[in-house]
Amino acid sequence: TCANTLPPRRTCSALQSLDLSYNRLSQSVAGLWGALAEGAAAPLRYLQLGYCHITDDGLKGVYAALRASKALEELDLRGNAITGKGCEWLAKGIIHSDTLETLFLQGNQIDDLGARVLAAALKTSRTLERLNLAANQIMQEGSTALANALCFKKVTLKEISLARNTIGDLPCSMLAMAIGRTQRLRTLDLAFCGIGSAGTQALVNAMRCNTTIVTLKLTDCNISEENEDALAQCLNANATRRPFHLKIHSTDWGSQRSGPASEVSSVMDDAQDDIDLGTSQPGGALADIDLRTSQPGDDTQARGTQQRKVVNRRTVSKHPSPCEGLQCTSVCHHQPFL
Repeated sequence: TCANTLPPRRTCSALQSLDLSYNRLSQSVAGLWGALAEGAAAPLRYLQLGYCHITDDGLKGVYAALRASKALEELDLRGNAITGKGCEWLAKGIIHSDTLETLFLQGNQIDDLGARVLAAALKTSRTLERLNLAANQIMQEGSTALANALCFKKVTLKEISLARNTIGDLPCSMLAMAIGRTQRLRTLDLAFCGIGSAGTQALVNAMRCNTTIVTLKLTDCNISEENEDALAQCLNANATRRPFHLKIHSTDWGSQRSGPASEVSSVMDDAQDDIDLGTSQPGGALADIDLRTSQPGDDTQARGTQQRKVVNRRTVSKHPSPCEGLQCTSVCHHQPFL
């Protein structure tokens, strides 16, 4: 059984990381939660249970395990069959955990109900800093609830991913409010979320007065000529205030030199002395912009020049495990969270 995976308590004094990914643990995971709740792996800090066929019933013991643990910092449950019902057990654990900082839930079946439950837990969590909900079934209601939670000053979250959920434009007004109020949030991933021009405009406008977010991902959003000025001003303001990483991939940008790609490229060129393209230290984020279009145009040369500047100062990734299941670009900027 899964409980037997852990050695007897007397031999677990040094175990800090346990990876059981890609094992069929749907029936036996309860034993693991029980062992953790009893302190059989007291120093365990990282637990990976990705793609283990875990369902909602398999999470009934996670609350006791998270409440009892004095060391668990990261729980990876990506690629399972968790729905909104299972999130209720997770939410209780998040609220009562004194150590959990990172929770991976991408690639499950979490809907608006699950998002609302998790949002409520975020408001009272004392430790959670990174939450990945990419590639679930969260829509407008759930994303709005999460955005509302981010507006609370006591929320400890620093990084959140809602990528590949169909949230649309409506929740973006609340997300924009969260961006304006947040004191902690550093990474916001909204790639492939079906956000249109109105939603993008609200988000970019909110970034002008934000002083904490260093990574904003709007891949495949509707960055049109209507809001190119706001985007250029946002980049210009951020370049003079702090290092900033904006990742954009829009199929709507045209091939004319006066379009958004040229406008933003000009801003990046003017601000090269103020933007840090190479550091990944806590106080300085990567600065990058991906201006690729679906059809080659006159801005190809400028785009290629800008990308070469980035490649020359950064190691090209060979897609480590955090990128699994994602359509990464040739230059991968995924940190362990993403």
